Amino acid sequence: MTLLWLALAPTAAEVAAGGWLDAIDISQVSAWSIVAIFVIAILRGWLVPRRTLMDRVEDKEATIKDKNLTIAAKDATIAAKDVEVASWRDAATTSQGQVNELLEAGRTTQHVITSLSEAVDGRRPEAPR
Repeated sequence: MTLLWLALAPTAAEVAAGGWLDAIDISQVSAWSIVAIFVIAILRGWLVPRRTLMDRVEDKEATIKDKNLTIAAKDATIAAKDVEVASWRDAATTSQGQVNELLEAGRTTQHVITSLSEAVDGRRPEAPR
């Protein structure tokens, strides 16, 4: 009865000492007690078959690999977006430069037309609206 209680409810001191099996005096354990210990360990999930453990490890590795692939795909998408943003910025800068050149050409043309008009008529024309 004591052995079964130890297997089902280890104390904090036993757990800290290295596990609930350390609290059991091996010289007083019978074969059926050992079988009971293994059955309890299996039922509580402390002891699993190697195949199950390897399956869990493979599943965890596959999950990690999938997450790494997802992260790599997101990184590639972010890099592509960064390139796209940089190209749009370059296009906007070029466009703004062209607009400034056209405005300057328009001002120059307006001054030339105003000067020609004053020279021909001898008067100053009205400002364009």
